[in-house]
Amino acid sequence: MKTEAKNQDDHQAPLTGKAKQRDIALRQFRAYLHLAITARQTGKDRELAALPGPNSLTYCRALAKVPKDVLAIELSSPVRALVCQMQTVASACEFHLTGPDPARAAASGPVLASLDLALATILSELTDFVKHRAAVTTRPELLEAVFYGWLFDQGGQLAATLRRHIHRHPDIGRQKDGSLAPGQPLEDFARDVVARVNTLDRLADAFPDHLAPAAQSLPAWPLLAYRHHDRRPRLLALGDRLDLGAASLVDTRPAATFNPDAPLVRYLLALIPRLEDMRAELGDDTYSSIQTEQAMLLHIWWRLPEPPPPEPVLLPLRQARQLPDLTRATADQWAREVFVPLILATDARDPLHLAHPDLQAFARDLSAPTPEAFATFLLSAISDTLPQLLRPEA
Repeated sequence: MKTEAKNQDDHQAPLTGKAKQRDIALRQFRAYLHLAITARQTGKDRELAALPGPNSLTYCRALAKVPKDVLAIELSSPVRALVCQMQTVASACEFHLTGPDPARAAASGPVLASLDLALATILSELTDFVKHRAAVTTRPELLEAVFYGWLFDQGGQLAATLRRHIHRHPDIGRQKDGSLAPGQPLEDFARDVVARVNTLDRLADAFPDHLAPAAQSLPAWPLLAYRHHDRRPRLLALGDRLDLGAASLVDTRPAATFNPDAPLVRYLLALIPRLEDMRAELGDDTYSSIQTEQAMLLHIWWRLPEPPPPEPVLLPLRQARQLPDLTRATADQWAREVFVPLILATDARDPLHLAHPDLQAFARDLSAPTPEAFATFLLSAISDTLPQLLRPEA
């Protein structure tokens, strides 16, 4: 008991010297941040700036001298707290939006719309600031956050977002004569991709050892194509230097026979790495129940704005974990037990209204197929196509 009392006394001992000054500075900085937030909410930023005494710069200079990144923690904590509140609200509203209670669903729509507007306002101020600091920062954490959090297109989600935006808002940016005004999202996306591919081409010469692991896992490599100049020699040289496709499931040999522009091939080339990533992430993990495993599969596979995948989606995903590796020898089993059931449960729930543009192009020649006829046609096509896509076994 005496030891416990002594520990409590030590914990409650008054701060002295520099520790006391730091504690005072922290309390004052937190109070100032609270004042700054209130000033922004009430439109009194100018009044705050005119107040005499220390300001944000004063406190930041003092706290930057404190070790253990105290200033970074103090600056980020209020923002992270607000983001956490927004995420909590968004998760609840997204759940109620598709839930059984019509009243809660009706109330959730306006909340989500306001939340999205708030995110747009925040990003409009934050994006340029982050880009500027990322260009000059000495902290690798910021660069990693920018690259992995902002730039990486996880599984083509950006393409789905762009399509959804254009379908939902076809008149935004459209002028009286029907033409589109400059600066539309898809136009900016095209310019951005061209700039990035050009940058990647230069980086491949400067840092081949950094890019080789990515190239070895990929079945293709981007290059700018010019109407007047054949760049295939450049592609072949880069492919040899970076060992393009060496670790890819897809056949990247010059002797490969599949057509990468065929609709079904495009669809499968996007689906194969997604399944492989799922298998790699879960590995040989075992779970206490099927429900626990299905919850983990749901977490990995589900992407908004898709509705939560139903039970038929989870079954082929569970099967994909249990099957042997995807090869030419196992392609037929994968087609029957994973690819076809998964596609029928997601993008081909209704063969008359296919959800994915590549599947729509693939089934264009089919006239009013029944679900059974489409399933048979899909299985035959995937069983024929999948072995052509995969690299030969050694």
